[in-house]
Amino acid sequence: MEERRQEVRNSLIEQLILKGMDSAVFIDLADKYMEFWDIVQALNEFIGEHGATYQERTSSGNLVTKNNPAMKDLIGANRQMLAILNQLKIKPGNIAQPPMEGDTL
Repeated sequence: MEERRQEVRNSLIEQLILKGMDSAVFIDLADKYMEFWDIVQALNEFIGEHGATYQERTSSGNLVTKNNPAMKDLIGANRQMLAILNQLKIKPGNIAQPPMEGDTL
């Protein structure tokens, strides 16, 4: 997992460098993205272990199915990650590519 985390962070930083956005403020945003990445991994693990729903008895003794609150947290964390990518101007359609040998800038 740590190796995958490092790959994701390196990819973000590489994108920032290629876009000329490798100042401290953007690097900090990339690190914030990684904090949310860690949270999403933990939430996914928790949901995998406990499920998207759980059953609980009401005060009257009836068994009811409830949504796992981690699902809402996961959606919120993913939303924040997408907002950070938007601020970093990183979208699937505009991934910066390193210049090819012989290309002029």
